[in-house]
Amino acid sequence: MLNHYMLDSVQCSARVRDVIGQMIELDQEVDLVAGQSYVLRFRVFAAESEIPDTIGSSVVRPVAPTSDTGSGPLLTLTGAGPMPLPGDVVLFGRASAESLPLIVRGVERAAENDEILHLIDEAAQIEDLLAAEAIPAWSGRAGAELSESAAAPGVPRFTLISSGLNGTGDANRIDYQLAAQTSGIATASYAVAHKLSGATEWTTILIPAANGGGAIMDYASGDQVVIRARAVSAAAIASAWTNNIAITVGTGDAGIPVALDADAISVTTLLGGALIQLATGADASTTKVQIYRSTSASLNRETDAVGEPYAVGQMQSYSFALGDTTRSNLAVDSGFDNPAAWTLDPGWAVAASKATHTPGTADDIGQALIAQAGKFYRIGFSAADRTAGSLTPYLLGGSDRPGAAVTTSGHHSQRLQAVSGNVSVAVRASSAYDGTLDALIVYLETEGCLSQGTHYVWLEPMNDDLVPGPASGPFTLSII
Repeated sequence: MLNHYMLDSVQCSARVRDVIGQMIELDQEVDLVAGQSYVLRFRVFAAESEIPDTIGSSVVRPVAPTSDTGSGPLLTLTGAGPMPLPGDVVLFGRASAESLPLIVRGVERAAENDEILHLIDEAAQIEDLLAAEAIPAWSGRAGAELSESAAAPGVPRFTLISSGLNGTGDANRIDYQLAAQTSGIATASYAVAHKLSGATEWTTILIPAANGGGAIMDYASGDQVVIRARAVSAAAIASAWTNNIAITVGTGDAGIPVALDADAISVTTLLGGALIQLATGADASTTKVQIYRSTSASLNRETDAVGEPYAVGQMQSYSFALGDTTRSNLAVDSGFDNPAAWTLDPGWAVAASKATHTPGTADDIGQALIAQAGKFYRIGFSAADRTAGSLTPYLLGGSDRPGAAVTTSGHHSQRLQAVSGNVSVAVRASSAYDGTLDALIVYLETEGCLSQGTHYVWLEPMNDDLVPGPASGPFTLSII
């Protein structure tokens, strides 16, 4: 229980003239009423401190009661405690006492054997609130049941948008048809949003996927309308929106491109890139082609687009480059048709368009390569007929730069960073290796090169409004 004096109201503010023992002389007179309690408040500053004490601590000292009512400049303090110093400003006034239950949270040692108590309100009402609270029974379960899948379905596409009398038989009507994108997540419904061109608020309707489309009767002939759609799964997970399609009600259908002819598309893998060749057909709605590339076999139109759509015309041929198509093989006679092109250790022999290693010693097969220090070189080769041992690519000279040892047959790709002094490239067979080596490729990597590994490419026709037709692909690339 804490009991302490408080300065109830300030009668005056005065300055201390002199201090003698417990007696204080003020620079003005104060009024004292017999039987009334009074206190004096002042600040005490630390005498010795590395950092000067400019704030101090507030101290309240009771004033000795008087039996006579009167006024004067002299006051006598009671009890023990610090005293103000001559020149200090003090507050004088009536006193009141306060008592409240507190809990001691900590005790801090202070100067001159003093102790600072850290207190908090006992707040007994908390116990009453807890007693009245109905605590639910404990359960080890947390959260809610998992949905069937947290993945979104593929972005749908419009297969038809028509309006007006010619397209729908009603001058103020818009008809549309939608098709789901093939993916692992089934489309349960479509959200179709539409608005007047320039408006900020969309009107959204939800239709079952089984409907395949619907009609909009909210506009009049001549209105310029924007429409878009997205797929929604059974778990209420929505795909991204399609591109916005702008139409004018009553001016005819928006032509949706047909799929590109798969036989008229050629995708050729190159060193560090690929060359795409395309021949367009007679579809007048196909005015652009968007190319997508990903290291995943699932198409994501928002992240996989390669630049902007390319403009195309009817019945024409086009070529598009992916990555760096300027790279060339730095290895001479990569097919091992000419033994003289290679520096062979005794265990290697070149014949029949391949290099064969005889077990017994660790041997290198290689040729000169003046490497640029700090640059990465990509190395690809095929290992065959192996039953034991390993092959390891190297950049040799100066500080040799080894790659990773290969212990399986098949085609392998690695990248090595050259250092000063590397003057040749080689493949080292371990003493136990009993297979062959073929198709050695070495080329300098640039920032424009596609990353090593498998890439997937799609081509998607679009009309002038960037409305897509069915995408062709994926076409697979294996980049060395």
